[in-house]
Parts: sequence; structure tokens; C-alpha cells
Amino acid sequence: MDEAVQVIVDTLDELNTAHRQLIALGVEKRDAILENNTDAVASATNRETKVILKTAELDRQRLLAVGKYLVKRGIAPTNSFRMTQLIQMVYKAEEKQSLQAACEQLSGTLKELQDLNDFNQQMMKLNLEYIAHSLDIIAGPSEDEATYHRSLQSEGFKRFSQFDAKA
Repeated sequence: MDEAVQVIVDTLDELNTAHRQLIALGVEKRDAILENNTDAVASATNRETKVILKTAELDRQRLLAVGKYLVKRGIAPTNSFRMTQLIQMVYKAEEKQSLQAACEQLSGTLKELQDLNDFNQQMMKLNLEYIAHSLDIIAGPSEDEATYHRSLQSEGFKRFSQFDAKA
């Protein structure tokens, strides 16, 4: 196998491993959010930051390896060059299959990570809305609401919340 292609495949595998670590940390954060354990959320977020820095370095290495391969083939590398284009350029079936498998595996991992992050983000938003609603119930309306409440209500203004105050 061409050395440049092997470096690209190895880097894609390392990126997949790093993103799997991010998924594990995302699951840890999800569980911490469900348990309202802010310390565990902060800890997972700190470890997540370190893995994200590692993925940025791995992606830089991938870009360099792709650039070297393209230069070797006499093609000027561009920022808009995609992995699918690289796979089409590779002639050897073994190299093409290795690249395609690594890309598909990474793509699946990225989709799983995106879904988990979307879910965690939605849970955090709901938690914050619940906290804000709870504070409104405990503390009562703010002074601004007392001052402007009637005039806004007469204009058809209704405060929207995820939770019903009458429940």
C-alpha cells in the first residue's frame, strides 16, 4: 500500500477512535445531566476539551497527508478537496477499499456523536428552562413584570414557557 494512503487511513482510524472517546464522554455527560450532577458535567466537559484538541491535531495531520498524496500525483491541493474525491483518485482496489471503509466508519461515528450532542443540548436547554420556571414560581414575578405585566397582557402578550404554571 502507498505510504501516503496508509498514513491517511491510519489517521482516519485515529480520528474515529478519538470521536468514539467523545461519544463516551457525551454519554457520561448525559447521565450526569440526568442526575443533576454539575461537577460530573464539568469534569466530562474538561476531558472532552482535551480530546477535541487531539482531534484537531489529527485532522491537521490528515490534511497534510492528503496534501502530500495530491502533490505526489501532480495535483495542487485545495481546501475544498473532499475525501470522496481522494477515494476516486486512488487506483489500487485495496487502497480504495481501505480508504472507503475508514471514511464510512468515521462518518457513522460522527453521525452518532452529532445525535448525542443534539440530545444533550436539548436536555440542557430543558433543564435551564425548568430552573428558570422554578425560580419564577419561588421568587414570584420580577419587578419588571409587575410594572409591565398588565399593559403587555392587554396587547395579547403571553409569556411562553416549556412548563405550565397551573400544573
